[in-house]
Amino acid sequence: MSILERAFNKRKDDNVSSTSESVEASNVRYIDSGSDDFDTISEDHRVIQQRDMGGFDALIAHGDDGNTIGDILEKSGALTREQVEDTLRLQDEENLYFGEAALKLKYVTHEELNFALARQYGYEYLTPDNASMSKELISVYKPFSKKTEALRAVRSALIVNVLDKGHQVMAILSPGKGEGKSYTAANLAILFSQLNKKTLLIDANFRSPRQHEIFNFDPRIGLSAILGGRLSREGFEKLPETLEAFSNVSLLGSGPIPPNPSELLGNPRLKMFLKQLRNIYDIIIIDTPSAEYKADVQFVSQCVDIAVVVCRKNRTSISTYKNLLGFCSHINLPVAGVIYNEF
Repeated sequence: MSILERAFNKRKDDNVSSTSESVEASNVRYIDSGSDDFDTISEDHRVIQQRDMGGFDALIAHGDDGNTIGDILEKSGALTREQVEDTLRLQDEENLYFGEAALKLKYVTHEELNFALARQYGYEYLTPDNASMSKELISVYKPFSKKTEALRAVRSALIVNVLDKGHQVMAILSPGKGEGKSYTAANLAILFSQLNKKTLLIDANFRSPRQHEIFNFDPRIGLSAILGGRLSREGFEKLPETLEAFSNVSLLGSGPIPPNPSELLGNPRLKMFLKQLRNIYDIIIIDTPSAEYKADVQFVSQCVDIAVVVCRKNRTSISTYKNLLGFCSHINLPVAGVIYNEF
């Protein structure tokens, strides 16, 4: 019996330190709901504009303990033992980092060096020529880029403002389409899993689901089939999706797009299901429909602890942003903060 089947069936058997400052980094800005900026983003502009941003959180990872960059490159076949020794000599002679010396000798490429660094720091890494998943997964295609560092800063802020306060199930919202909600949810799921947090990413967007495109998995079975009571035992056995490339992260796709999205999300099964999943995962991230579909968002809000709003530079208007915050307040959905991005 799969994890999800145990969780779902168990519920059926049961009868049926606060931070007020904004955290900023690179091209992504996280604004805590306690910050003065939360209610006053770019009041003098019709659309949200980028601001000066900076500051990164520390690289926290459980990596390839005890292995040097040279060890990793040799084990992967990128360097021979003789080349490692040549590199070590140049490193000592010119007081260089090992990677700098290897590049200077033209023994490795930047991609190979990034792979070794990612292994050493415990980050999953996919090379640019690996087309198995969408390049939107910058946390694994570009783990040392400014964009990924920015998302790590968001992760740090969410640990303080969400996880450390006992919140476990988080909805990612956006005022409209194309604002980076699915992109953000996918990368945050990867980044939380890299802190040894057992993470589940659920695609509850029954309007235009995207997680199966980002992670490249079969979209034909998933949440809609579970909520509609149309998933066989064999289907349950295939869920959640786990990917060999990633540890500690599981995926539950949307399933077939239903003709009645709001009614399915309003099914009591969703709340029951999530209640049991809380016992299995450290954090559950839910990718939602855009706030244009208010009924969908309201039903999801009844099942989560807190929400994070994603806005996009030169796309999100102040009016739609304020309307979403007002709607969240109206339905008593706490908002941890705003992720304000350019990508």
